[in-house]
Amino acid sequence: MSNFKTCFALIIGLLGIFGVTFAQTPNKLTPKEKQNGWRLLFDGQTFDGWKKLADTGWVIKDGELLAQDFTDGKQKDIITTDQFENFELSVEFKISELTNSGIKYLVTNTIK
Repeated sequence: MSNFKTCFALIIGLLGIFGVTFAQTPNKLTPKEKQNGWRLLFDGQTFDGWKKLADTGWVIKDGELLAQDFTDGKQKDIITTDQFENFELSVEFKISELTNSGIKYLVTNTIK
């Protein structure tokens, strides 16, 4: 067992040293999750189910939802088109230097 631990630690260490990363597979629902009424908020390809509060601010690239730089001072939030009461939210995100990012939930949009 000691050799296994040593090899495992060595492999993890080498991966960290060489910065090896593994691509994440796109999030998909299982047939059982679909049957139980679960749904994804982001399909990785479109803004279906989302409303942009400005014409710019967000793009989809390589299955990721990306915020764009802006200088016009307009609100760049995006919101879901549907409201939810009971939900489970799970996200993975990257954040750049000098950014301010967050997720608001259970908020009602008053901007029409």
